[in-house]
Amino acid sequence: MKEYSEDSPVEQPTLQLFHNLGWEIANCLYEKFGANGTLGREPIKEGFFLRRARDLLLPKLISGEVDVENTDVQMPNNGGP
Repeated sequence: MKEYSEDSPVEQPTLQLFHNLGWEIANCLYEKFGANGTLGREPIKEGFFLRRARDLLLPKLISGEVDVENTDVQMPNNGGP
């Protein structure tokens, strides 16, 4: 029995969307913490994504530069609704 993985149906399309929006993407599975770490986060509990999403994506959504309904990322049809 094959284990379920979010990589193909969720993570890869999301990474492609951010890449298409001009974001730098990184695999931080083995992230190092501290001022000289992978993302510059001190503790693991310090949020990264939401802060960056708000600061970088929100102005583009407000200005109309990014139209979420018309992104060119195709979500795979896995037989769901």
